[in-house]
Amino acid sequence: MRLSTINPLRSLLAALLLSATPVAGSYAHCSLVYPTGGETFLSGSTISLAWQIDIPHNQLNWDLYFSADGGASWEVIAEDLPVTQLLYRWKVPAGDVADARIRIVQDNETVDYESIKTFSIQATATASESDRGLPTRSALHPAFPNPMQSETTIGFTVATAGRVSMDVFDALGKRVETVVDAWHAPGTYAAEWRPDALPSGVYLVRMKVGDFVESRRLVVLR
Repeated sequence: MRLSTINPLRSLLAALLLSATPVAGSYAHCSLVYPTGGETFLSGSTISLAWQIDIPHNQLNWDLYFSADGGASWEVIAEDLPVTQLLYRWKVPAGDVADARIRIVQDNETVDYESIKTFSIQATATASESDRGLPTRSALHPAFPNPMQSETTIGFTVATAGRVSMDVFDALGKRVETVVDAWHAPGTYAAEWRPDALPSGVYLVRMKVGDFVESRRLVVLR
């Protein structure tokens, strides 16, 4: 009698434990850090997708996917990227997409984990299209990674079409490099900076477009 009572309880407990096994995407063991979510990118522009490891695993590689229909279907951007790779240069596809998504998958030996961010894609950008989700204010976003060793990605938003300049200055106020110097339509962009010949230290990146000026601190560690 006792055995017939205990065995069903053990079976029930085992079933509950198996049902509690995590599935892909149920825990944020990796995170997309760029896009941050909610941006509007212009078709044909090139951005740096960036992600990070939140909890290490016996990881095999990274897989990147893009969805133009809110996650109903996915197309491959890149698969089997090295574990050490945390950046990927990606050309934004053509067309207007209201609910675009990027998904990074931490491909592990056992359970996989993922992170997804949502944004929109703008095929064209003119003043008459301001009601279609274009940014209302310019901004210089935090760089990632920061501190950095070899490179970093600097996001920025342009609200009014104009010539964008982005310069890096050292601690003495001397300009050491120009990262961006070009005309931009309204939208959100990303620029890469590689301080190849510069020593460790604190630097300042300054963005100007029209009357807008904003600066942020960058730290280089060798």
